Amino acid sequence: MEQEPDSLPVTVDAAAAAVVLVYADAEQSLLVRCAALIRAAVLAGPGSRELASLYADLRRETERTAALLRSRSRALAAQVVGAGVRNGNTAATRAIAKRSDVVPLLPHDVNSARILAQDLDHRLTAASTRVARLADDAYRAATVSASLVQILPAKATPAEAQAQAWRQLVSRGVTGFTDKAGREWNLTTYVEMAVRTATQRAYNASHRDRLTLAGIDYFTISTTGRPCGLCAPWEGKVLADRGEGTVTEPHAARDGTVTFQVAATIEEATAAGLFHPNCKHTLTAYLPGVTI
Repeated sequence: MEQEPDSLPVTVDAAAAAVVLVYADAEQSLLVRCAALIRAAVLAGPGSRELASLYADLRRETERTAALLRSRSRALAAQVVGAGVRNGNTAATRAIAKRSDVVPLLPHDVNSARILAQDLDHRLTAASTRVARLADDAYRAATVSASLVQILPAKATPAEAQAQAWRQLVSRGVTGFTDKAGREWNLTTYVEMAVRTATQRAYNASHRDRLTLAGIDYFTISTTGRPCGLCAPWEGKVLADRGEGTVTEPHAARDGTVTFQVAATIEEATAAGLFHPNCKHTLTAYLPGVTI
C-alpha cells in the first residue's frame, strides 16, 4: 500500500536521509583527508616534519569538520521538527476531514516544538563534538602502522601500512556513542536514530494536538504490519487521558451509545515501550461505534 507523502514513515525516512547525508558526507571527507595526512607521514618516515606534525594536522582537520557540523545543527534540528509538526498536523486533518465540526488547520504548540528542536540540537551538537576525537583514533592507527614498517620491513611497506590505517579508519569511522541501554553507535547510526526519534515525537505530538482540537478524546494505534514486541500489544487498543477502564460514549455516527475498553493513557503506553526510537506507529482517531 502506497504511503501518503505526509505519513509518519515517509516523514521520518525523509528527515533521517537528509540529515544523515550531511553527517556521512562530512565524515567521509574527513576520513579521506586524514588518510592523506597519514600516508604522507608514513612515506616521509621517522624524523620527518610530516610525522612530527601529524597529530596537530589531524586535530586541525577534525576540529574544522566538527565546527562545520556544529554550525549546522540548530538549523537541521529546526528543519526536522518543523517537518514532523507540519506533516503530523496535515495527516490528522485529513483523517478527520469528513467531520462537520473540524476546526481550521492550527499550528503545533510552539513551546513543545521548541523543546523538541532544542533536544535534537543538543544531540547533534554532541555528535559533532565527538567528531573532533577522531584525531586520536587516526593518530593511533597511523603510529601503529608506522611501527609495522620499522619492525617488519620485509613484510610491510609504507604503502601497506597506509592501507592498513585507511582500512581501520573507514571500518570504524567516528565512534564512541553509547545509549542508555549500553548499545554502541557510530556517527551516522547515532544521528539517524536521533533524527528519527525527534521527527516521530514532533509528528505524534502535533498529530495528537490536532485531533484533540477537533474534539477527539479517544485514540488507537496505527497498524504497521510488522510491529515489534514493544508495540504489538498496543495495536488495536484504545488509549485516552482518563486511563484504563470500561467507558460508555455516544455513537459517533448515529443515535445510541457504545461501550468499549480503554487500555491505558498515551503516557502509560509510551512508558511501556510504545513510540520507542525508530518506531513507525502513530495515533489515529478512535470514533466510538465507527472505528474498527
